[in-house]
Amino acid sequence: MPIPSPRRVQLRIPALVAAAWLLVTALYAARAAVVVPPLLLVATAALLRGGRGLLDRLMLAGAVLLGATCVDGLVFAFWPWGLHPVAVAGTAATALILLAAWSRRRPRLPRPRWSDAVALAAAGVVGLVAAWPVWHAGADRRLAIMLDGEDLARHAAVFDAIRRTGGYLFADRARASTTSTAA
Repeated sequence: MPIPSPRRVQLRIPALVAAAWLLVTALYAARAAVVVPPLLLVATAALLRGGRGLLDRLMLAGAVLLGATCVDGLVFAFWPWGLHPVAVAGTAATALILLAAWSRRRPRLPRPRWSDAVALAAAGVVGLVAAWPVWHAGADRRLAIMLDGEDLARHAAVFDAIRRTGGYLFADRARASTTSTAA
């Protein structure tokens, strides 16, 4: 396989970044932005080289993205776009493209194996068993389950306040104080 010239690679990177931003913007405009996080997960997994199976790689990518989200959330709290999905996802896609170019890695995923399917099926069964009491409860019982672990309710309220203010609450105390976390 011939190695592309550096000039050709330099032209390819801006085109990929532009295409990523257009894709994210189009998905957001089509109200299909829910597809973006799984796409970023798969793209991250395709750049990693750890893990033997597909599920291993996806789990590693999930851990990397969760850690990066915690760190990047501090930056997103102070930049002018807040937590707008297009800005956050476009920046994440740009970072992945630049990381791939810098490391000279082509996206590659391992083939799925039977062990991946077995582990995924077992996790699905455990998730269904854990969710069963919540699904078959009335609204008052669901509220009681949430309030039973008051920490869960507090986290849900803070998450909602972050969504309404567009960033971490400590970054804009004035807006955070006017946001009711009880609503």
